Amino acid sequence: MAATSMDELRQMIMKEMESAMNELKSKSESIMKEETGGYHTVKPVLYPPTGNLARSPKTTNISKSGDSLQFKAYLDQSLSYSGVNAYLQQLGYVSRFTTNEAYNAAEKGTSHTIGNHGFWQRSEQRIEQEVSSVFGSHFK
Repeated sequence: MAATSMDELRQMIMKEMESAMNELKSKSESIMKEETGGYHTVKPVLYPPTGNLARSPKTTNISKSGDSLQFKAYLDQSLSYSGVNAYLQQLGYVSRFTTNEAYNAAEKGTSHTIGNHGFWQRSEQRIEQEVSSVFGSHFK
């Protein structure tokens, strides 16, 4: 279908952009869940996995402002890591982390965390690749 006016062309483009953004949002969620869900490659001995990291990937709703569309992808910071691990304390390790501290330690491989570190960096890289792929397929 060909546009008969600039306004109609703009509407067609926005409709296709919304479709592309919905696809990108879905793929972004899948990527983040895959990366965070694959964090524990080995079961930790010093701390019991809570599963919070795997449950943390979230996206906002797609918002529109003028001719722009956006959504945010993030890790939910409201999940709690507040339990005290007496075994870790006996060994002289910090046993209480804020959610942000737990995510950062898991991402960077600090604080004696064991897992597939770099999950967020990989997520960002993979999502960036999907931006090109998704929008390329919608706007040939």
